[in-house]
Amino acid sequence: GGGAMATVHAILDKFKSRDKDFRFMATSDLQGELTKEDFKADGDTQTRICEAVLSQLEDHSSDVCSLAVKCLTPLACKVDESKVELLLSGLLKKLASDKPESREVAALGLKTIVLEMEDTAVASVVTAKSGPSLVGFIKQEGLGMQVQADIFDILNCMLQRFGALLRAHHADLKSVLCASLSSPHSVVRKRVVQCLGSLSAAVSESLLVEMAQFLVAALQGAETEVARRTLMQGVGAVVKSGGSRVGSHLVAAVPRCIEYCTTSTEDQDELQEAALQALDSFLQRQPDVIQPHCQDIMALGLDRLAYDPNYTYDEEDEAGGMDLDGEDEEDEYEDEDFSDDEDTSWKVRRAAAKLLASLAGARAEFAALYTALAPGLQSRFKEREEGVQIEVFKAYCSLLQHIVASGTQTGGGARAAVEGSVDGLIQAVLRHMRGKSAKAKGTAFNLLQLLTQCLPQEISRHSQPLIQVGVQTATDSHADASLRIEALGLIASLLEALPKGSAVPQLESLSASIVSCVQHTYYKLISEGLKVSRILASILAQSDPSSTESTVVQLFEAAFARLQQVDIDQQVKDQAMLCVGTLVSQLGGCLGGRVGACLPLILERMRNEVTRLTAVLTFGEIVGSPLRIDVSNVLPGAVAELGLHLRLVDRDLRLASLSTLAAIVETASQVPQLEELVTQALPLVDGGDLITAAASLALLTQILQKHAEARNALCAAALPRAIQLVSSPLLQGAPLRALMDFFGAAVESQVEGADFDSVYQSLLEAGTTGSQGESHTQSCVSIGQCVAAIYACAPQPKRQQTLDNLITHLASGQEEASQTVALYCLAAIGRHNDLSSQAGLDITLLKCFEAPSEGVKSAASYAFGNVALGNLAHFLPVMLDQMNNDQRLKYLLLLSLKEVISKLGAEDGDVQLSASSDLEQIVKLLLQQCSSKEDAARNVVSECLGKLALLAHPSVLRDIEGLTLSQSAAERAIAASSFKHAVSSKSTSADDDLKAHVPAFLKLVSDADPAVTTHALQAVTQCLSTKPHLLEGCLEGLVPNVIAHTAMDKEKLREVVLGPFKQVVDDGLPLRRAAFECLESLVAVCAEKVDTDGLLSATVSGITDHFDMLRCSAISLTDHYSVKNTSHMILAKTAAFAGQAIMAAMAEILGPIKTTLSFSLKKDAVKQEMERVEEMKLGALRALHAMSKIEGINSCAAFQDFLMT
Repeated sequence: GGGAMATVHAILDKFKSRDKDFRFMATSDLQGELTKEDFKADGDTQTRICEAVLSQLEDHSSDVCSLAVKCLTPLACKVDESKVELLLSGLLKKLASDKPESREVAALGLKTIVLEMEDTAVASVVTAKSGPSLVGFIKQEGLGMQVQADIFDILNCMLQRFGALLRAHHADLKSVLCASLSSPHSVVRKRVVQCLGSLSAAVSESLLVEMAQFLVAALQGAETEVARRTLMQGVGAVVKSGGSRVGSHLVAAVPRCIEYCTTSTEDQDELQEAALQALDSFLQRQPDVIQPHCQDIMALGLDRLAYDPNYTYDEEDEAGGMDLDGEDEEDEYEDEDFSDDEDTSWKVRRAAAKLLASLAGARAEFAALYTALAPGLQSRFKEREEGVQIEVFKAYCSLLQHIVASGTQTGGGARAAVEGSVDGLIQAVLRHMRGKSAKAKGTAFNLLQLLTQCLPQEISRHSQPLIQVGVQTATDSHADASLRIEALGLIASLLEALPKGSAVPQLESLSASIVSCVQHTYYKLISEGLKVSRILASILAQSDPSSTESTVVQLFEAAFARLQQVDIDQQVKDQAMLCVGTLVSQLGGCLGGRVGACLPLILERMRNEVTRLTAVLTFGEIVGSPLRIDVSNVLPGAVAELGLHLRLVDRDLRLASLSTLAAIVETASQVPQLEELVTQALPLVDGGDLITAAASLALLTQILQKHAEARNALCAAALPRAIQLVSSPLLQGAPLRALMDFFGAAVESQVEGADFDSVYQSLLEAGTTGSQGESHTQSCVSIGQCVAAIYACAPQPKRQQTLDNLITHLASGQEEASQTVALYCLAAIGRHNDLSSQAGLDITLLKCFEAPSEGVKSAASYAFGNVALGNLAHFLPVMLDQMNNDQRLKYLLLLSLKEVISKLGAEDGDVQLSASSDLEQIVKLLLQQCSSKEDAARNVVSECLGKLALLAHPSVLRDIEGLTLSQSAAERAIAASSFKHAVSSKSTSADDDLKAHVPAFLKLVSDADPAVTTHALQAVTQCLSTKPHLLEGCLEGLVPNVIAHTAMDKEKLREVVLGPFKQVVDDGLPLRRAAFECLESLVAVCAEKVDTDGLLSATVSGITDHFDMLRCSAISLTDHYSVKNTSHMILAKTAAFAGQAIMAAMAEILGPIKTTLSFSLKKDAVKQEMERVEEMKLGALRALHAMSKIEGINSCAAFQDFLMT
């Protein structure tokens, strides 16, 4: 309002004061006004403010100038576009001034505006006005060095943030920058290289190619050292920013970089550094295109790593040493007589170390090089320069990280190379521990920790000197706290790597160092010391505790002292409690009366909201100790408190409390308040949270088994809830096993109302009531498992009676629900019991195959398969004969056979075929069914063949491969699907055979029949998920095929007339969906093998609406949503490694995303359709979020404009 404007005018009047303090305060006040959100000014006032701020930029007081610069950005955001141009014109005029002070402040002002500008509209004005002017300035002759450097600095900032807004001037910029690479001034060349890198991120594909071709041609013809160095720096900058878009065009510069570095002289250190840094950029951003040169690059890196022409290493440097005391000699690097401030060879060695670090972490395909890389790096541990020494350690750490991540698959050669030189490696690292550099020591500790993870057995042989150096550092009061933490981390890794039962080296000094860290004032050091103390306690418990009693007491008192403190960090409180719990539970016999003193304190912590979860876990560890620690003095209070926790909302706390209570019930002869405890645990037996229900059932089972006095009340109250829970369709896994244990314990308790007959009848009734359908089927499976559990607890007469009763249910033709439950009960019982003595059982089951109900048929098939597992020799011939003789029941018998095959070769090893002829007959029958006209039958056949391939892989795989050559598309589809099921198993026994047959199966990806191709793509997706190593060497031809199948084929669109409505059906959607899912797996597992341009083209196609979705059928629409969601996930993953390519294609990407986010369904859309659309929009938003993290995305105008709309 008027008052605000009056204030502004008063401030501007003060700008003319002769007192610099007045001018400073006035400028500060103006800055405050400009930053207010409601600031508005008329045109004349805006002009006056702009002129005043420009004048303040030339104030004699530097403080006033600095404040005026800070006013520029908020001012540009609050004035009209014409006034922004006025402001920029003033700054550009000052930039061209002859006064150095004016040029400096103008450059700073323009740079500040560019860096701080958030408003895209204002940014457009800034770039449109200042961009061409700056380019014009550069083209002028006679500009001073500093002016050129300032202009390029501003342009670099502008390109980084708003490169896309300068699109019209990219060609001019490219020409100017390429010409300026030959500037005689080093500071100008440095800024030009930075600008080239920023420009390559925003420039078009054609201009980028021209830029790359210029750099390659200029580098090949460069004759001077300066020209070569500058051009190689330019190559490195463009590769870093341009990424996959430019890598293939610049790869021709790689041999030249290697040549220039190899042929350089001793006085050309900077040239060598530039060459190595350029090669490093290729390894970081484009390792695939540089792969043919990697052998030469590694050789060059190792050679330059040893480049130290001004220093001669003596024998001690070569051999290393093991003296860890160091009192009699100073740091070997401190007392050297050699000193040359002009020696820059360390820059070459540092660049070589970084290059080798990138090589070690670049690609799994480079693993063959690591055998030579490991000893080469180790030989340079003698490095004298601290900075280079740290980089060498980091490079070796990258190598070790590769070995740890690769395991034995691809890291074997490097692992062997490291393993063979462990002794010398440790000696070399320990020698550096005598130095005074905290950074070098910290990196060395990190290296030793990785080495311990990589080769624990080999490192354990050197545990004594390593623990010694860790102890020395951990107890060094002059050492940095972070370094002491690294030392404790190494000690922890070494202790965990010790063979079980072995003595702890340096035990006395080790425990003293741990105690000193626990007594420190820094909370992170205390916490780390307590963690190591827990590990040490676990190791001491494996030996004779009496021999280490003093150490145990020492550790306990230090931890207990921290436990007693109230005003201390939460992390320390938790670690102190856990440490005390471990010491008491594993070494309580050495602590005597000290145990009784700590228990009340733990109980007190259980009552505190902040510490109660850790306290409950600690108390549970103590109670469950095999030492049977006496907790009677706190047991009543602990049980009462734990019971209260069961009523709280905190799920983790309830689970921990239930586990601790179960341990108390198991170990304590008398549990106080037991009836109340049962009452508190019963409500948790609920289908709403099956994990908590399982924990509660485990507690109730313990009470049933251990405390007879509570059995009557418990069974009466808990059985109804358990019967209700067994009907849950989600019941499986651990909750189901807990329920089975509970029913078994209830029957064994022989309590009235919980006898076998009562529980059995209740379970059968639970299966015959309630809803039918898929959920009822799962409930029947659970009921069958529970019946089998109580069957195992029953005496033999009762078992026979139960079997007779179940068979009677089947033979009498009772209602569907009763027959279904009986069949699932027989299946569960027969799975682990031989029922061949039950006369007529197989006939009864086969009769159920002809029941009118589909539910009974399915249950009978399931039951026959599981009963056969109890005695394959008796039931399998019956099953196979029926398959040969009765075509009507073939599909149901196939399902029974699938149940048998799925259990063959299981880990428990209790199910085996009686003869090889059975296997041959099974395979023959399955192959005969490949021509079945029923899709369901063919699906079962493919699953059975896939499972059998893991049992008798050579012969079965040959049979499956034979199907790939069949003239029948259905049989080829079965071959692909069988391969999918074969690779889905975690078993690795058949991997070698599977790998040999992979090429034959991959041919189906190019099959002419879409259904076969779909199955083949699904098989590849499964293989990428579970066994990606099987596809090594086969991906080059596979990836283009997968991308090709993602293309939209409009010829497969057809219009279907449904009464008065017409709908579009896309017959190609199933294939496209499988292709996109396969592409997503490829991006997740081996992104470096996927062509970025093809990937982005396919992804854009996937997120695009190729037809009117409102005219799709329900099935096609579901598939379309699936394709879009998968494409959004691919886009999000691609943003992590190909951000620059995404920025280049941003316009194509944002259009479909905008369409998706603005899509609206019909008014009569059902809830399921609404949920699908919401899921689709959420996927688009996730993709946008991933793209927002791309480096340099703020310079992408299209993306920024999209976010503003």
